[in-house]
Amino acid sequence: MYRLRVKDHFQAAHQLPDHPGKCSRLHGHTYQVEICVAGNDLGAGGMLMDLGELKQVVSQALTPLDHSYLNEVPELQGKLPTAENLCRYLYDCLQAEMPAQVLVEEVQVWESDHAGAGYRGEDGCGQ
Repeated sequence: MYRLRVKDHFQAAHQLPDHPGKCSRLHGHTYQVEICVAGNDLGAGGMLMDLGELKQVVSQALTPLDHSYLNEVPELQGKLPTAENLCRYLYDCLQAEMPAQVLVEEVQVWESDHAGAGYRGEDGCGQ
């Protein structure tokens, strides 16, 4: 299986109101995002997917989150803006934009250099 990875980032604020610790207060992060897509077949150009196209799709998915208060982002309504829920949101957005032969294998969202979360599809490798 072939894999491509891209990294990006966004800045946002959030709070987790029922959290027993300091995350219950309004605070922000420079979130680091890593996306891994995979597939078995290369196109005629010898690529799974053009990296520029993948970067563009990731950038578009991050646009509603960047410089936002995540608790008020319409796409996240009904969910706490945890790193785990951000991973799932991005996974779903990205998979909807992938060519048929490409699966989103994993989305990782890091709140800091030392703490982050990841999400893989229900079968552990895309949908």
